[in-house]
Amino acid sequence: NDTVALLDMVSGLSGRVSQRRAINPELLQEYFLQTIAEDWTVQRMAGFYCLSVVQFQRRWKEITGESPRRWLNRIRLDRAQSLLQRGLGLEVVASKVGYGSASSLCVALHREFGAGARGTRNAAIS
Repeated sequence: NDTVALLDMVSGLSGRVSQRRAINPELLQEYFLQTIAEDWTVQRMAGFYCLSVVQFQRRWKEITGESPRRWLNRIRLDRAQSLLQRGLGLEVVASKVGYGSASSLCVALHREFGAGARGTRNAAIS
C-alpha cells in the first residue's frame, strides 16, 4: 500500500535530524561575479540555495564568518578596486560593480580600504 510505504518513510526520517542543504560560497561567488552589476539582495542569495532568508543568513554566517550583505559588499569592492587599478574610470567601475553612483562607490571604498578611487589607483602604481 502506498500510504503504508509513505508512513514508513516519514517515520524513518523523523528520528533523524533533517539534512541541511549544502551551501557552497564559491558557487555563488562565481555566479555573482557574472551578474555583479545586478541588484543582489539577501533574499536573492537565499533563493539561489532554496532556503528562507533566516535559514540562509544563519548558515552563511556559520560557513563564511560574515553576513551575506557584508560578503556582497566585500566582493563588489574587491572587484571595484581591481578595475580601478587597471585604469578604468570611477563612473564606469561603479556601474560595472553595481553601485548607483560614483560617489557612493567612492565612500564605500574609503570606508573599506581607507582610500578612495585616487588612492586605490595610486597604490597600484606604487
